[in-house]
Amino acid sequence: MAETDKHAEKNKVICVNVNEETQRLLSSLKNKSEFIREAVKDKFIYEKFREEYTNLKGEIERSRTENEELKSENEKIKTERKQYEKKIKELTKIKEEYEKEEYKRYIERQKQEKEENKAPLIVAEKPKEVNEEKKPEKAELPKISEKNELMLKQGKTTLESDIINVAKEEIAAVNEKPEELRKENEKEKEAENKKIPESDIIKGAKEIYNKYKKYGKSAIKITEKYLQKRGINDTGKINEIIEDAVKNSR
Repeated sequence: MAETDKHAEKNKVICVNVNEETQRLLSSLKNKSEFIREAVKDKFIYEKFREEYTNLKGEIERSRTENEELKSENEKIKTERKQYEKKIKELTKIKEEYEKEEYKRYIERQKQEKEENKAPLIVAEKPKEVNEEKKPEKAELPKISEKNELMLKQGKTTLESDIINVAKEEIAAVNEKPEELRKENEKEKEAENKKIPESDIIKGAKEIYNKYKKYGKSAIKITEKYLQKRGINDTGKINEIIEDAVKNSR
């Protein structure tokens, strides 16, 4: 009986130990299972993030390549722009030099024309002085006397009225102006009545030059004709106005 109790007690202890070991193993297995589940979960997350990282890395590389291409294109554009700016400066310099030379040639032509026109003007002025010397009425009195004497010789009347008529004819002949000169005087008087202020003419000349300056030397000729039509014929004055217009248009 006592042995049976001992054996039962021993079996009981063994069972308790087995049960505890089983519980420990189950607990360990449960922990391992949780660990494996977490590991699988972590691996899935890792794979997901690795895929996203790979995609992002590829995107970054593409962006970097595009950025390098854009940089290269930008440098190319900068180089071309510098070349164009240099070319524009060269062309502008050539244009300015051409305009200066053209203006110098224009001034030289004007001076030459002025020199050429000096001699004819002096020759033309001399006859006027001679004509003016012949105009005094006293020079015509002998003619009237000569006509009176001629009338007496021919047996014609020498009444006072006839003498006055003859005198009037002679004086009218002296004072009479040629038709062309009379018309010219009328035109001059008309021009004086309609005279435009010089400041307005100069302003108009500058506007004319600015309007036609793109045509080069033609603009100078057009401006010169405009000034001449407005009564400014002095070459020095015309050159001064045109030079001022050229300077202000730059």
